[in-house]
Amino acid sequence: MKNFVIDWTDKFIAAQTASARWEVSQQIFAEIGGCAINTGILECQSRSLNWFQGSMRSDWMEHYLAQEYHLIDPFVSHLSRSATPIEGLCGEASRDQVGSDEELHLNWELQDAGYGYMLGMSFAGDTAGTRKFVTFCSSENASRLKKTEFSERIRIAATLVAAFQDSLELGEEPVYFPSHPDTPLSEREREVLHHLSQGRQNTQTAFEMGIAEITVRKHLSSARRKLGARTREEALARAMRANLLDI
Repeated sequence: MKNFVIDWTDKFIAAQTASARWEVSQQIFAEIGGCAINTGILECQSRSLNWFQGSMRSDWMEHYLAQEYHLIDPFVSHLSRSATPIEGLCGEASRDQVGSDEELHLNWELQDAGYGYMLGMSFAGDTAGTRKFVTFCSSENASRLKKTEFSERIRIAATLVAAFQDSLELGEEPVYFPSHPDTPLSEREREVLHHLSQGRQNTQTAFEMGIAEITVRKHLSSARRKLGARTREEALARAMRANLLDI
């Protein structure tokens, strides 16, 4: 196990760019049985993504975001507030085990997309009120993985990814918030971006607009997709540059 730590630490140190480190992140997860990795920074209070990148199938990620599954994903909810690992078996949940029909659909659709087992860990973020998450995805079942030194290796691998991996620049990797310039922002999307420009948190925006906080998050998520932005702050900057807001 000592050689495992040393070898992969050396590979991360030798990688000079975020893109090169992303290759190493995918390689270390592949060595322990993973077929994909997701990582990013979560705002603890709003559960919004500061940045995100993943190597899951692009068609699955586009579907995941189109369905706004990140708003009800139990992994997102758990990892935004806890350092305790969370694991899930895809395609094995029943209605009485989950909080909503949407969670049930998510669990079974992950299996349809070719994923059998997922394990997520989170670590303190670079700034107060944030957490950095790393999610291991495998097409293997959990019992087969755990016949090896999996538990110790995944802990080490996730810790290394959290320590070394930073956000890719747009264009280095397929972006999961693709731009749709011909799709105009709705009135509500422009309104939530306006509130964001005034420095308001989602809870304040929800109160001012008379809507639920989850609805604010949905409008921000939709605006990010239309503007091709990874974060709500980037969406605001792009909307302002395009003179889409009355500020």
